[in-house]
Amino acid sequence: MEIISTIEADVPGGVRIATTLDGEGITLFAVVADPDLELLAEIVPADLFESGAQVHANIVGADDDVQDKLLEVVENMNPGDVAVFLCSSPTSLESVLDALDIADDTPTDDDQPIDSRAPDIDRPDQ
Repeated sequence: MEIISTIEADVPGGVRIATTLDGEGITLFAVVADPDLELLAEIVPADLFESGAQVHANIVGADDDVQDKLLEVVENMNPGDVAVFLCSSPTSLESVLDALDIADDTPTDDDQPIDSRAPDIDRPDQ
């Protein structure tokens, strides 16, 4: 399985990643966020949901085997699908980027993690 990834854009708490999986395009999001699947609607833009793409998610903790977490998701993806990795910490986010062989161009100190309990954090839909 060949995976080629590049950071496409910064998003609240992380990055949007353009990825080709065996030559087919998929979109990944890696964000520092609570392990709350309801946050997917705040992370993934509405146009991707409306396109009919399946949205896959996985939680990445500090002690997890990130390579296994990635494979769990990407092995079940089809072209055009979206995957979200909810990372427990900036270190977990860096581990996801390392596993995708992406240079660390992650959020700065100004970026905030997505926290479902913090309504004052800027959300893409606000």
